Amino acid sequence: HTDSLYSLTFALNGTVLCSGSSDSTIKVWNTSTFECIRTLEGHSNTVRTLTTATNGLLCSGSWDWTIRVWNLESGECLRVIKWHMSSVFSLAILFDNYLVSGSFDQTIIVWNIESGERLRILEELGSAVRSLLTFPDGRMFSGLNDGKIKTWKFE
Repeated sequence: HTDSLYSLTFALNGTVLCSGSSDSTIKVWNTSTFECIRTLEGHSNTVRTLTTATNGLLCSGSWDWTIRVWNLESGECLRVIKWHMSSVFSLAILFDNYLVSGSFDQTIIVWNIESGERLRILEELGSAVRSLLTFPDGRMFSGLNDGKIKTWKFE
């Protein structure tokens, strides 16, 4: 990378490490050799958050207001999701097949990770969403810019 790092995540059973940077790129690193396998380009601003799904997909959220879904094996960008009205600060996987995004626009959105379909919008949070954490039982926690934590339970 040529600028600050904002996000790290392991993928493909820990065989690769992905890093997101303010240089607008994502680098994919071999965790055995620490060599850069590939650079993923497409965002036009800082890559703020990364998360991986069990099916080999990498999801990235950026200050360019978009979410990108990548095939880690090929490096191909499968889809670009643009709905948030501000920077995407946090992503998390829910039940292996849903992507949850939190934004400076004070919304949390649940997406179908395969199709990119918007399934649910959580609004009126009163503050920017800085972080998300999900659990296998469907619980989700969000850390907000005003110092509050909000919780949800999905079935």
